[in-house]
Amino acid sequence: MDRPETAARTRAALLVMALIVGACAVPAPAPHGPNPSVIANEEPVGFLLERADSLHLPDSTRLALSRLNTRLFGRNVPLRFALDTMLEHSHFRPQPGRPPAEQEMPAELRARVEPIEAQIRANTEAARDTAWAMLTDTQRAKAEEMRRRGPQPGQAPPPGTPRP
Repeated sequence: MDRPETAARTRAALLVMALIVGACAVPAPAPHGPNPSVIANEEPVGFLLERADSLHLPDSTRLALSRLNTRLFGRNVPLRFALDTMLEHSHFRPQPGRPPAEQEMPAELRARVEPIEAQIRANTEAARDTAWAMLTDTQRAKAEEMRRRGPQPGQAPPPGTPRP
């Protein structure tokens, strides 16, 4: 196998991996569409992977980000599952689009929920710091600008966004 074919296969594998992980890790968007600041904060690695072409990320950075995203997903999924199970068994129904910690709930339940949410936040913040450290100063500045301004006219919305 020659090098161009190997590079093409590597890129294709990275794209498939990013799409699979991204589809599993991105929360359902709010009815009015996703807020890019929220996505960048809640799914910071996926945010960068979705914009890898615009940021001109090399394959090595894309692969490292994909691995980081997989680790983050692996750490947070059991916590999210535990949180969902706990909320379901308590018969507390959070309003869609708002984290349970921001909603009224019994104090006993809140005391059990907050440490789990704190761990999810800590995992996500650590992954964000690691991911952004992989970027050059130019890439970091461009990513920050993309995060601030949100989707541009003509840009396809993320998968799962309701269409008008």
